[in-house]
Amino acid sequence: MKALALWLLAAVALLGGCAQGRPLNLGEFRATCWAMQTPRCVRGDVCTEYRNQMDQAFATLDACLAVCRETGARLSKEYMLSSCQGVAVGTASQCERYCRRNYGAKGPLFPPDDIR
Repeated sequence: MKALALWLLAAVALLGGCAQGRPLNLGEFRATCWAMQTPRCVRGDVCTEYRNQMDQAFATLDACLAVCRETGARLSKEYMLSSCQGVAVGTASQCERYCRRNYGAKGPLFPPDDIR
């Protein structure tokens, strides 16, 4: 289980490096979350929770990261020792990646209407 979670995180990190600097939209963020699910964790609760939290325009990078970290901490505790823990942890990393790509030092790269 732990090996699978580590493998998923490594794969996400490697794949994420292929497109560094390119803004992500919420559709890509959601697709990545759904792709992280395993046969033992097919519940959409993790992805749905992140979708609910991220479906807004953030004023700053810090505001976006704060939502990722709060959601990640809560879901990591909720799914601790379950087959969905790897999805919760991996999606927290993807959430921060989304924030950094879209709300870097220059502010939002997409107008609010394009985020949804």
